[in-house]
Amino acid sequence: ALLLLLMSGGCASASAADGSASATTASKKCQTLHTSMTYSQDKAPRDISAVLPQIVQKVNEALEGVVDVEVKWEGGEPMHRRVGEHQVEMDVTRLLSAIGTDRYAATTTAADGGDSGVSEDDFGRAVITQCFIFPFQILDTDECTLPAGHAMRHRCAAPAYCVNTDGSYECVCPVGGRGGGSGGGGAGAGAGS
Repeated sequence: ALLLLLMSGGCASASAADGSASATTASKKCQTLHTSMTYSQDKAPRDISAVLPQIVQKVNEALEGVVDVEVKWEGGEPMHRRVGEHQVEMDVTRLLSAIGTDRYAATTTAADGGDSGVSEDDFGRAVITQCFIFPFQILDTDECTLPAGHAMRHRCAAPAYCVNTDGSYECVCPVGGRGGGSGGGGAGAGAGS
């Protein structure tokens, strides 16, 4: 697991730190941010660290009074442009004075695992930490239709033809045909890995 801590005095910014996410985060009641990002597979980030600046920007646009953002990515293996829905869990520390000024007002208490309760930061300000989910999506790129020379274009050799699959492609020999391909798409033959 990767634990990323994003901090600043009034606007969250990105910096990374290794560590492991707490097992207790799974029991938290997290709110989903009403903002997301969508990438095409050929333009998608290869790992979570490439997504952090955009996540930080979206958090600061959606929430008032952001002091700290702690991102917990438990995606196991790196993203490597995996097609599908992805979610990033984060604990966002906000100024208590800003709570209630947006749609993400504190809706849960520390007792039910959603917010860690009110505390005082190093500057003597009342703050509260809330759990949020940030969704983003990576859409499939059709490797069969990409132009020659594109890094993700299929590698099927004639007489095989390319068939797009979700996240990759397959090289299919015509009925009665032989050989003619890279042995199929799979993760290594066109999925951008």
